[in-house]
Amino acid sequence: MIVSIVVLCLFVYVFSLECLKRIGGYTGDTLGAIEQCLAIILLATINLF
Repeated sequence: MIVSIVVLCLFVYVFSLECLKRIGGYTGDTLGAIEQCLAIILLATINLF
């Protein structure tokens, strides 16, 4: 479970930097995309272990 949390935090950090660089901030669409990606990543990392 700790691995999942680390992976999720890393993804949010990288995605946030990318949003700031490309569009200058967050929108509702980017927050929705983060939520969907986090659900997929969480299920994938739990499935691996």
